[in-house]
Amino acid sequence: LNKALQDYRKKLLEHIETDGRLKELSEQLKELTKQYEKSESDLKAVQSVGQIVGEVLEQLTEENSLLKLQIDRDML
Repeated sequence: LNKALQDYRKKLLEHIETDGRLKELSEQLKELTKQYEKSESDLKAVQSVGQIVGEVLEQLTEENSLLKLQIDRDML
């Protein structure tokens, strides 16, 4: 009986320690998930800005090409 109680206490302590570790890991997972979601959001924002910059550069390039074509025609 004494051996059984010792084994029970040992397993109970192991369970408590494991439960505490599980709670720690759960908190870490929540924090990492939050960081991941923020990174995803930041990436989408950068992609949107990049797309806008690309569109503006495309328009500027078209305008410069038209202006250059007009200048070349005027020189003829």
